[in-house]
Amino acid sequence: MSFFFRKQAHLEAGFESFLGCVERCLEVFLPGMLSYLEHGLGESFEKSVSLAHAAESEADDIRTDLERTLYKEELLPDSRGDLLGLLEACDRVANKTEDVLFSISIRRIEPPGELREDFQVLLSKVEASVRTLLKGMRVFFVRPSEVRPFVEEVDRHESECDHIQHEILRKVYALDWHLSRKMQIDDLVKEIGAISDSAEGASRRLDITAIKRNL
Repeated sequence: MSFFFRKQAHLEAGFESFLGCVERCLEVFLPGMLSYLEHGLGESFEKSVSLAHAAESEADDIRTDLERTLYKEELLPDSRGDLLGLLEACDRVANKTEDVLFSISIRRIEPPGELREDFQVLLSKVEASVRTLLKGMRVFFVRPSEVRPFVEEVDRHESECDHIQHEILRKVYALDWHLSRKMQIDDLVKEIGAISDSAEGASRRLDITAIKRNL
């Protein structure tokens, strides 16, 4: 049983359910983006948008239930605040995945065909950032002293995402596109990168919380 939940196994189960929802948000986002890059806007992509909304809503519901439970449990205020902060930071990652799909759908952004492979590379690094964060979160709840390598790995993935974003944007502004099209794709690249940024932010909060637990 974890440090936090020796007498509160239901809380540990709740956090695992929440992390599973965040993972499902990622697993809806990735095929949705690949469908978009391959086939553009259409029924398959819009189905992914709907699935993303459902997955993110489920994550929000579980987060709300956990927040209520945390305020009812006999936890030290500092520990409660740490857990609430981790919930919020991880939920932000889930929100960002839905935001990207919804933005494409509502703005009717045509896929950047010339840059499809570049976007696929960016998405693979975003995936690595989020999956590593989730691994670190799961380790934290049983062995908080072993979290640091996951935090460092998320940081590496996020740095690589930044580099890939910059390279894509260089290509975007070198293409013979209308300026409005370039700016639209510029926004999309940054919105995708924001998922990795959020994962890094969550991992830093995780790192601080783990350090406090190990004092």
